[in-house]
Amino acid sequence: MATEFYKFTGKCKWAKVYEPEEFRGATNWKIDLYQDKKNLDLRKKAGIQSKIYEDEEGQYVNFRRPKTKLIKGSLNEFHGPEILDKDGNKIVSYTKSEDGKSWVRVGTPVLIGNGSEVEVTVAVYDAGAMGKGQRLESVKIIDLIEYKSENNSNSIIVSEAPKSVKTPWDA
Repeated sequence: MATEFYKFTGKCKWAKVYEPEEFRGATNWKIDLYQDKKNLDLRKKAGIQSKIYEDEEGQYVNFRRPKTKLIKGSLNEFHGPEILDKDGNKIVSYTKSEDGKSWVRVGTPVLIGNGSEVEVTVAVYDAGAMGKGQRLESVKIIDLIEYKSENNSNSIIVSEAPKSVKTPWDA
């Protein structure tokens, strides 16, 4: 089976798309995405086998992208997912470093808050005896709720941002 690409849309939470998260020995970029029946049916048709979770907001799935992965005996290093605005323009992408040994982020991150409407592109590939694997490729921000934290405070402010995310978040 050749790699196929699928798009899933919904509200997200816990978008860790700029710095990978280390958990139980694995390092991944990830995003949780709430799914309606249409998206859950497409996910099943694609053969994605990861767990479906549920909370008070509804059913959601976790899409991940590993920092490294052993493929056919060779260790491959991945970069983070590309981040796009609602028109498909790149906000954040990656290029190889001058020495060709690592990835360099290009663009200024836009912090994606819980409840933002996004479209994720996911690669689905044959993982042999394991069935089909999935890898997060990109996140398109359709309706941003920007994540902000107040200076010198532990409180978090989540506010509506303009519908266009062409102006990156300023750190």
